[in-house]
Amino acid sequence: MNPYTIRTMIKDTTTFVGRAAELQQVYTLLAAMQGCSIVGPRRIGKSSLLYQLTQPNVYLTHLSNASPYAVSYTHLTLPTNRE
Repeated sequence: MNPYTIRTMIKDTTTFVGRAAELQQVYTLLAAMQGCSIVGPRRIGKSSLLYQLTQPNVYLTHLSNASPYAVSYTHLTLPTNRE
């Protein structure tokens, strides 16, 4: 079964598969105090990737020393113009 046919953000770490290289690349950049932007077309999995970055069982496996980091996921939305 392809887990990426789900049309919402994947929050279950067991169904989020196939992005280990991308996760490692982001953690490597962050550990080196480098900025990182996640860009791509809609529905490609950007939110799922960002959510996975914040999960303790994920970042503890990718960061050799996770103690100096505070990792969180915050969903920001733009205000709508309602008159």
